[in-house]
Amino acid sequence: MSASLRKIGVILSVLIALPLIFAVAYELNSLNENERVIVEVYGEQLESILYSVNQYGDDAARVWVQRAVEAHQNNDTAQMSQLLNEQQAIKYVVLQAGDDLNVYTRTGWDNDWSNPLVDAYPSEYKKLITYRKAGYQKILPIPLADTSSEGLLFLPQTSPEPDEPEVYGLLVVDPQVFVSQVLAPRIQSATQEKFMVAIQDSQETEVLYQTEAFAEILPQRTNEIWLMPGYEMGIWLNGTTIDSLVKQRSTNNLLLIVGLEMLLLIGVLVVFRSIRKEMDLAQAKSDFVSNVSHEIRTPLALISMFAETLQMGRVRTEKKKQEYYRIISQESQRLSGMVNKILNFSKMEAGKREYQFEPKGMNEWVEGVLETYRFHLQQKGFSLDTDLAEDLPTVNMDREAATESLINLLDNAIKYSEEDKRLLLTTGRQNGRVFVELKDHGMGIPKEAQAAVFDKFYRVGSAEVHNTKGTGLGLSLVQHIMNAHGGNVELRQSAPGKGSTFRLNFVPADV
Repeated sequence: MSASLRKIGVILSVLIALPLIFAVAYELNSLNENERVIVEVYGEQLESILYSVNQYGDDAARVWVQRAVEAHQNNDTAQMSQLLNEQQAIKYVVLQAGDDLNVYTRTGWDNDWSNPLVDAYPSEYKKLITYRKAGYQKILPIPLADTSSEGLLFLPQTSPEPDEPEVYGLLVVDPQVFVSQVLAPRIQSATQEKFMVAIQDSQETEVLYQTEAFAEILPQRTNEIWLMPGYEMGIWLNGTTIDSLVKQRSTNNLLLIVGLEMLLLIGVLVVFRSIRKEMDLAQAKSDFVSNVSHEIRTPLALISMFAETLQMGRVRTEKKKQEYYRIISQESQRLSGMVNKILNFSKMEAGKREYQFEPKGMNEWVEGVLETYRFHLQQKGFSLDTDLAEDLPTVNMDREAATESLINLLDNAIKYSEEDKRLLLTTGRQNGRVFVELKDHGMGIPKEAQAAVFDKFYRVGSAEVHNTKGTGLGLSLVQHIMNAHGGNVELRQSAPGKGSTFRLNFVPADV
């Protein structure tokens, strides 16, 4: 990797990494803050539900107290009986005015309540009087000897007249009935199936109420029931917990952040690869221009030198003149071949090259190419063996373009062979294709470079290859031509110092 490419990679990494680090840090901090807010919001919601249920029970008890006081003050036993019959949670009502102590029951049974209320609960009633003076009617729960009942002490909302005695009251309620008939409807209305609620005693030995079967987990919020201090009400989110919701949300957000990071990293890699590819292509183009300039300069220099020598009449013998003419002709053909290769490649890149396909016999075509090229091989000191398969089907080909492909392979074999100048050309049929294959014993191609040999302008980066001049267009040109024929060119095998084998695959004319 070049220094400039590494520099670009570092700059891209910094440009992406720094904002990404800040974004992740900010998002993580936001997640923590959001988690805290979620817990607080849900906590407040759960608290408000529990509060509303307790407030509803307290309001219901106030209504009972008001009705009981009115019935007592009006000496209306029918009104008292109606209250008791309507509110099954009330077991009985005790009211004391001066020395007059009355016990009201649903069955008319005279409860044995001989101890005056004010004497039994002096400190409690003192508190109730203090509350009333402050403008608030308080209902005070008290424990009873009967553990299956709850006692609710109360005073009338208004103080008595100076000549009237204070009225002290006690409601004795059944906790089970109070929960099922008073609190349960309110719980169902408040929770709306989004929450689970359970009411049980503080020792968790008796469950008075539950919205549905709940898992053995701690409730997310627990409040004591105001009118029944021995019982508490717990609440859960239905199907989950606040912690689970927060963790799930945090996990989802973190996964989203990680996903975005991965997308950004992929984007960086794509940009970096594109830049590297463009830089490699720019370098390849620069090398191409340099190589082509050098290759063109050499035949031009030879043509110019020998033409000038002939023009000045410095050649004395006819034999020498013919040698100079031959060199000028060879270099002219070489120059023409390079220019044609560049022009053909340019046409193919633009999609403007036209092909004239016609059925041709594979062996006949190969022998025709070798007939014109064999002298060149001999001049370079190469021996060429052939192994042509019989009964091959004809193939559709553009003779000129196909010949150009095979000659490119032969030229490469000549250029990149050193001491071992043996070539083997074979034809055959395999996997529904008709092929011509050329094997040399030259430099070979390293494994890491084999995938790129068909890329335009690409040349293997070894010192031996760079000492051999070329444009880097030959194999790319062959690939274009073979693709246009519906076939392909493939590097069958190659290894440094052991030569290479290239194959041209054609489609049979009868396919």
